[in-house]
Amino acid sequence: MSEIKRPLKVFLCHAHADRDPVHAFFIRLVKDGVDAWLDKEKLLPGQEWELEIRKAVREADVVVVCLSKQFNEAGFRQKEVRLALDTAMEKPEGEIFIIPARLEECDNLESLKKWHWVDLFEEDGYAKFLRALRIRGDRIGAITYSLIRFDAKAEKERKIKFLLEQAGKLEEDAKWADALEIQRQIKKINSSTPGVDGKISELQRKTQANELTVNIQRTAGKKGNSTKKSFPWLPVAAVGTFAFCCLMSVIGAGWYSQSIGFTDALSTPINESIDNLPIETTALPPAVQPSASLDTATIDEMILVPAGEFTMGSDLKSPVEAPPHTVPLDAFYMDIYETTTSQYQECVTAGFCARPWTDASATRSSYFSNSEFAAYPVIHVDWNMANTYCEWRGKRLPTEAEWEKAARGQEGLIYPWGNEFDGSRLNFCDVNCLNFPNTDYDDGYNDTAPVDAYPQGVSVYGIYNLAGNVREWVADEYNVYPGGNPAAASDFGLGLRVVRGGSWNENYIDAQSFHRFAYAPDAVGDNTGFRCAMNVP
Repeated sequence: MSEIKRPLKVFLCHAHADRDPVHAFFIRLVKDGVDAWLDKEKLLPGQEWELEIRKAVREADVVVVCLSKQFNEAGFRQKEVRLALDTAMEKPEGEIFIIPARLEECDNLESLKKWHWVDLFEEDGYAKFLRALRIRGDRIGAITYSLIRFDAKAEKERKIKFLLEQAGKLEEDAKWADALEIQRQIKKINSSTPGVDGKISELQRKTQANELTVNIQRTAGKKGNSTKKSFPWLPVAAVGTFAFCCLMSVIGAGWYSQSIGFTDALSTPINESIDNLPIETTALPPAVQPSASLDTATIDEMILVPAGEFTMGSDLKSPVEAPPHTVPLDAFYMDIYETTTSQYQECVTAGFCARPWTDASATRSSYFSNSEFAAYPVIHVDWNMANTYCEWRGKRLPTEAEWEKAARGQEGLIYPWGNEFDGSRLNFCDVNCLNFPNTDYDDGYNDTAPVDAYPQGVSVYGIYNLAGNVREWVADEYNVYPGGNPAAASDFGLGLRVVRGGSWNENYIDAQSFHRFAYAPDAVGDNTGFRCAMNVP
């Protein structure tokens, strides 16, 4: 069977009483790249609802019946529910694919018992549901987006491994205090890591002994040293004994205070499962749909971009983007979202990332340190800061070719969603940009937007905000394409780094997927962030 160039189509059937949780379920499916059909979202005024429901069910690859106590009591008596299920049963045996999805503890319907159900209210229920969709998609040749979620155990093991390596390097350089801070981070991530308590005690002793030695040396080196002048007869051995006694007192007091600190630090529970995301229940505006679930910043979501050739570059606008050329790429993983302020703050707290150059954004005096913007993209970071963060996460910056393929797909689209511009699909400079063809359009933002806003603007692989919101650093230096004109730009080969994607204060031309920018590696801005990529293991 030839590949179907469309996402998997899923029809959602539900009782009126379950509109809110099912709508949240719908939003989550859309965010994960599923072409979901829900009457609240899809039916338009004036349409014949019976006709539209029958059409949607016939075209669906999967029919999901959202079960609940309310559904079992009254839902099956709803005319639209019976219509949807009857239409599904009319499909040939091999084309019927029904999933009963329980929203809460309830009985399955007698007519649906031939199909095994999934419990969405369980911790791993949604993940099981996605696996079922992928199996269905593989069977019929529909596109399913390979969303991967690193479980908490694997994430903790990876972080601890990295931290142990860094602590070892610091100990080799006798930087005891820095190594001690890393051991404390390991303790916070997993208090049962073997040997961490002994290592903390050892590093505390070394740190405090080193600080005492430095203080004695500093005191001895001052002009008019009172110890030398007042006690010229004091032998070196006595000074050593005196220092040792002081050291023991300092260690005792220090260890007690640090122990109290550890208790406080470990009182915060660690999230043991990253698949246990809350389903949002708030109805969101049609053009911009941010979710609160990203505020935790502990979710590490990536999309598999499959191997294959794609068309990179263009001769439509600028010679630095020419010529169009075919690039073969291995499969790779790409972050679904731009790196958020809260995710970057984790790296700062761990002691590996420098803080952004300023706390503010273009219109907000407090941005990076403000929890209100935890799910917004980090900005004011240069190339080296972005690269350090990705390495800390066990990832890397995407190459320029990887970024462009993630945005354009194998078809070489001009925008992530297609070849026609649509201002409702991205955060860009609309009202105040002279080159925008419709200056009456306003997307509601004159600054950064949440990283999961604009689900209708995702790329063919389901990746958010590859057009607009913030420009994104990539790994490559800015240079001429194969077969291109070296004289097209005077700054080719000068060590500048490529930035991609357009931003909230740039026009629709800058948002084109082949558009290239060049920044100095140490440049920062309120419209520049990044996301990470990763090789396929």
